[in-house]
Amino acid sequence: MECTHKVPDLILMRHSKSAYPLGTSDHDRPLNERGARDARAAHQWFSQQAFGVDQAWVSSAMRAQQTWEAIEGGLRTAAVPSCAQITVPELYEASVGRLLSLLSKANASTLLVIGHNPGLEQVIERVTGRDAQGWMPHISRKYPTGAICVLRHGGWETLGSGEAELLTYAVPRAS
Repeated sequence: MECTHKVPDLILMRHSKSAYPLGTSDHDRPLNERGARDARAAHQWFSQQAFGVDQAWVSSAMRAQQTWEAIEGGLRTAAVPSCAQITVPELYEASVGRLLSLLSKANASTLLVIGHNPGLEQVIERVTGRDAQGWMPHISRKYPTGAICVLRHGGWETLGSGEAELLTYAVPRAS
């Protein structure tokens, strides 16, 4: 799926597929082999989009951190050669209310958030007012690992008002 706008305000990405090693806490679960491949596919997808992300908030969970490490280089553009990465422990297991509260304090022009479901899916459902491509039924049914939504909105303080436009929905997968 192709991006219809080159300067998005908010990009929400669910971490890539994780492993379930015995004796490992949920927070410390790493990416599995497929997740690592899909994260590299997301790196490629981001490098083709040229979004110009100036800030990335990443959950402290291992799988989110590893997803970030895989995609980071794909975010670089001539206009924005680096992206400030901030580990945000509150993103782990965050409710829709907590996520919207965090986002209301954002100050990035283009923010990438790498986090978890069901919170991310619920934020997308809550803030999206315009969906010209008709992606919301797919997102509401299942927001899979590695999924990415790009939203344009009028301001961080009013993000929860349901007036954001869903520009892109993609699920990059390794072939």
